[in-house]
Amino acid sequence: FPFSFPFPFPFLSPSSTQGYLRCARCLIAMGQLTPAKGQLAHVKRLDPSNGDVAKELASVASAEREMELGRGYFANEDFRTARISFRRALLLCPQAIDIQLLQIEVVIGCGDFGEALNLTSAILRREAQSARAMFLRGKALYLSGSGDNIDKAIDHFKQALQFDPDLSDAMKMAKKLRRLANLKKEGNEAFKMGKMQEAREKYTEALAVDPSHKLMCSTLCCNRAAALTKLKLLSEAI
Repeated sequence: FPFSFPFPFPFLSPSSTQGYLRCARCLIAMGQLTPAKGQLAHVKRLDPSNGDVAKELASVASAEREMELGRGYFANEDFRTARISFRRALLLCPQAIDIQLLQIEVVIGCGDFGEALNLTSAILRREAQSARAMFLRGKALYLSGSGDNIDKAIDHFKQALQFDPDLSDAMKMAKKLRRLANLKKEGNEAFKMGKMQEAREKYTEALAVDPSHKLMCSTLCCNRAAALTKLKLLSEAI
């Protein structure tokens, strides 16, 4: 909206309590809780006995409480409990893109990459140039595969940066994935050329790029073990 909440909407009569209530409900649905409280305060000034104001303020308070709890759990990497809090917040604010994006982050934290991909697709159908949604989709793609999805993920990060050139998370992830892909490729090429010591070193470097990616690390460990076996370093390969 091109004007400042909580001042009255220019297209509403200053005395239209129902109009301001409807606007407040729309704002709550979109997760715009501070502006919604401004509209409800305006209704209360017009009609101090209006019972709907208290109901809507209770919804706002519940949404704010769940958001605060969710952010706290998220900061402590308690993703499953954060997921519950954000889900509750979304019941009150079903159109809130910011809350939906936070929900996707905790879904990724829970390892439910397929659901994260579905949720990001839903947002991108409505907000085709959502840089954050595009970034999170790329992150889910990367984490859901052992290596085949790296190029696709990088493409998503590039697209996110076109939408928002200052999105630092996309910059960092794109840089990390390029390094990982290059080291893995160099290791594979060295292995094919019979340069087992070089392959071993490249795979070891690649393992240090993202130790949290279990599928990728499993693949890299297998590749390194093959190189170590060729070097007859069997105890280290095991």
